[in-house]
Amino acid sequence: MKKSIGILLLMLVTSSLKPISAQTQSIIGAGSNSGTSSNGATGDGGPMYNTGGTSTFFYSRHHMLYTQSELNAAGVIPGQLIQKISWRKANNAAIITPATILFNIHLKNSGLTSVPAAPQDYATLIQGATLVYSSTNQNFSADTGWVEFTLSSPFVYTGGSLELTTMWDMSLAGTGVSTANFAWYKDPGSIISHVNSTQSTILNNNRTVRA
Repeated sequence: MKKSIGILLLMLVTSSLKPISAQTQSIIGAGSNSGTSSNGATGDGGPMYNTGGTSTFFYSRHHMLYTQSELNAAGVIPGQLIQKISWRKANNAAIITPATILFNIHLKNSGLTSVPAAPQDYATLIQGATLVYSSTNQNFSADTGWVEFTLSSPFVYTGGSLELTTMWDMSLAGTGVSTANFAWYKDPGSIISHVNSTQSTILNNNRTVRA
């Protein structure tokens, strides 16, 4: 069912034969796990890491890959434009406004078939990628369900795999702005991450789940 899916891509499908465009949703994953964030291989699947109001883990970076077969099976074909990315939140955890929180998303067309093993440098991972979303006051409501991120400009999927990298920094907001431990629907899958109370550009964790 749609409610249990991990990630959703909103595609703009254009036609050179007709002066119209249509939007379609491409859904990847089955959302088989909805557990809350934890600093372990099966609890940290991205796209951000936050375990509640008293946590001092202010920083997280995640790097994941969606393979060509996954994308094609979901109906994503070369030439399509990605307008929005959504992850499905499984609980009522929220970020209290106002809060100074940085959240970035990079996308990159890729020939890779798997995520490189940790450790990896963030600057290397986003080399050649496009910053498609950036916010300095990222907040989340208590609503469960799809959380949409509208891209600053449509991203052209050219074929192959798709690398996605996120960066979350709530150090200026500090403790007390989060109401609970966040839970995201996720599935088995390899990603790498950095989650900690100190900032680092090195993603040093190998994870076995992907939001």
